[in-house]
Amino acid sequence: MESTNPAPGSAVEAGADSPWKRVLRLLPLLLPLGIFLFAGQRGIDFGQHWDEVLRERDALHAVQTEVLLPAEYKYPSMCFWLSMLALAPEAISGAELNLKARRTYLQELAREVTSRDQRLRRRSLFLALSSLSLLWVYLLVLRWRGRPAEACLAACLLAFSWEFGYHARWVAPDVIMAQFGSLCLLALFALCDAKRPQAPLVLAAVAAGLATGTKYTAGLLLLAVLAMAWRAAKPAGTRGALVSCAKLLSIFALVFVVTTPGALLQPLVFLRDLRYEARHYSIGHYGFTVEAGWQHLSQILRYLTSSGPSASVWIAWPLSLVGLLGVFVTWRTARTEALLLTVVPALFIAYMSCQQVLFVRNLLFVMPCAAILSARGIASLWDRANSGKLRGALVALTGAALAANALWILGAAESVAQGHDSPRFAQELQTAIEAAAPETFYLSPMAQEALAKIPGAAPENTTTRAVPPSDFVVLIPEELRLVGSWPSNLPGRVERIFGPREVNFDYYSTWLEPHLVVLSWETARELESLEGRPGEVGLFGSGESGAFDPGKK
Repeated sequence: MESTNPAPGSAVEAGADSPWKRVLRLLPLLLPLGIFLFAGQRGIDFGQHWDEVLRERDALHAVQTEVLLPAEYKYPSMCFWLSMLALAPEAISGAELNLKARRTYLQELAREVTSRDQRLRRRSLFLALSSLSLLWVYLLVLRWRGRPAEACLAACLLAFSWEFGYHARWVAPDVIMAQFGSLCLLALFALCDAKRPQAPLVLAAVAAGLATGTKYTAGLLLLAVLAMAWRAAKPAGTRGALVSCAKLLSIFALVFVVTTPGALLQPLVFLRDLRYEARHYSIGHYGFTVEAGWQHLSQILRYLTSSGPSASVWIAWPLSLVGLLGVFVTWRTARTEALLLTVVPALFIAYMSCQQVLFVRNLLFVMPCAAILSARGIASLWDRANSGKLRGALVALTGAALAANALWILGAAESVAQGHDSPRFAQELQTAIEAAAPETFYLSPMAQEALAKIPGAAPENTTTRAVPPSDFVVLIPEELRLVGSWPSNLPGRVERIFGPREVNFDYYSTWLEPHLVVLSWETARELESLEGRPGEVGLFGSGESGAFDPGKK
């Protein structure tokens, strides 16, 4: 099986390392892992999330029916089991109660499911499991390249991605799926230099089954597992390869059924919900609807290259470019590893681009591979640098990018911890408006209320009259009618946002928590027109101040 020649200190050479040396080689992981978990836990109480209600409903259904099955199967059942695990301490405490006491206990348990403490515990559990992505990525690069610095770089690139980090706090399947996908990839990389390929293949099949038991689209991992199994067993003949693939397919199916037993126990409900979700993605979803094909693909690529690696486009684009370099270098020197890092993500992106719904959280699945390839690209630049100055510049630029990303996620977490009611955000808005003079800002009623809570008068370049139009409009999104139809996935539509940085509003404009949003007058007018229905009065309204005239600027 094709592989790179082992670098100095690689997995092959490290085979004789003592256990202590192996532990020491893991120490660099503590930095990205610690920052990731600290930022995630600091921002864990971020407010509401749409799908969290569905997970609570599944757990509540299990409590009320006393049957360990979820209410639906639009997702596989991994998230359900994690939610029940979070509830386990309370559930175990009443396991042996008599019938009369048991009824009271079940009522209390049902209330516990929807409590704030239980919600935060679920989020912490999802965050902790998501953090294993960093471990698998680190171990993969360490085994493949034999360089702790490069392994730590890959883990840092993933850990300090704002997109990966804030999604990891959600009670949702996407980062959990990416974590199991990373474990599957690690097992397949171990196969490349394993003397006995059976163990890595079994681990890869189990991980692929767990990933698919988290979200159905992870079933693409099975293709990589079977392809590698065929390649490993082919020298023994076609019959042996077929037997090996059949065994792994059986393991994959068994793991999936164990995680989602409803596929067998409630097949009609399972198939109904599976068909519903397939149709859902094929017809669109409110402001997340896109045109299948090239438009969807272009928006996917824009997100992965300009937002995925960093909250700053000036950092995201260079990291994406070195990722492309990583693809090129890996393809030239390690064809098998290059295929593992690119084919499944490419197939996944191709499949998603055929849908008419774009939720960017679906794309987190490919981010571990992107981090590995970016680290490989930076390492290749280091290897080719022929002077200390060039290497010093590379270290400085890379360190600055990582530091900026880390500071951003820590600052974002701190803003979440302060809460939406903090006067900090209204004060920041007031300062920004004053600095923008002579440009003028129309303050919506809720924006006026927010600024009234801080000392001092409103800036002179603000108005509370909708006409004549100002340069900008400051509002809270819920003030516009039918806010659920705001188009998402449109970076640049919002000029500024003031509030906790718990989510990227450019891609989740239907977010439920309030933020002070600054829009250009034209954009606000467009949204008001988009949201409006005949006979309704919207934000710009009508009255003595004058009606909003769509014909005027």
